[in-house]
Parts: sequence; C-alpha cells; structure tokens
Amino acid sequence: MKVALIGGGPASLTVARDLAPLGYEIHLYDDQKAGGGMMRSQIRRSASRNRSSTREVGYVLNLGIHTHFNTYVSSMKDMLEKDYDAIFVGTGAPKGGDLPKLPGRWDCKTNNIHLGIEWLASVAFGHTTRSANA
Repeated sequence: MKVALIGGGPASLTVARDLAPLGYEIHLYDDQKAGGGMMRSQIRRSASRNRSSTREVGYVLNLGIHTHFNTYVSSMKDMLEKDYDAIFVGTGAPKGGDLPKLPGRWDCKTNNIHLGIEWLASVAFGHTTRSANA
C-alpha cells in the first residue's frame, strides 16, 4: 500500500513510524526544508534537545520514507489523482485562533492575551522573552 502524508510534524511522523515497518510505502510532503514541524521550527529548546529531536526525526525518515520537502500541497484534488491508496493530513496548527466573541474577551488589556502559536514563535525568534505581565 502507498500512503501520502501531508505535513512533516509529529502526527505524520508517528503515522510514518507505525506504517513503514509494516511494509507501507510512505511519501511525506512538507513545505519546510526538513521534518519535525513546529517542534523544530517554532519552539526554542536547548541544543541537546534540538539534537535529540533531529535524531528522532532522522530515525523515522531513515525507515525508507520518501520525502518531498520544500513541497507545498495546494490541492487535495491533485493529491487524490496520484496513485495513493490513502492520504493522511497532519498539518497541525500553523495559526492560532482568537475568540473575539468570547464573553469578557475585550474586557481586559489586550496586550495580556496571546495566541499560543504566535507567542511560541515570538519566543523562538527572540522577539519576546517574557509575558507582558512578568
């Protein structure tokens, strides 16, 4: 069986790790240059944790996974027309969502409300080192 995985983060890597040893042909698509998803690109960690994550991703990819990095999947229709028996979409949460209609949402200082994904990116890239309250 031939399976396409869209997204190179933890969900797709877990599917690849579980299916590859069973003989499935796995094709992993990601618009980034390497696997790991947001755990690699957005969440700052110590150098040793980064090496550990890189090793874990490498372990999975070395199971014979066909990688298609730097490849943005823009059409599910196009993917369905390819010769895959199954397609797994594991694109994660690249954008956080605000809750503008939540009662009380606008009753406090808005600089104290952070969307989780955006805040992690700000920390990872050094734009912030603490919350506005700290």
